[in-house]
Amino acid sequence: MPTLFPQSWPAADRQYLYNLALAIAPLLVAFGLINESQIGLILGVIGAALGFTGNLTASRTLRGQRDSGLIE
Repeated sequence: MPTLFPQSWPAADRQYLYNLALAIAPLLVAFGLINESQIGLILGVIGAALGFTGNLTASRTLRGQRDSGLIE
């Protein structure tokens, strides 16, 4: 069962969401569902959420490598 916490998603899945958001955003503007000033905010929130989870994943991985003695 998939989890709702993006930090456990593979990088490929997070990249897919970035691409999907970038593809859908202009369509939402074109159909008048959102305006041009809102699109930057929406993409910013998506980018911040996925970027945060990517950094959290990297931090957790690095800690695991340090704890196992793989790196100093």
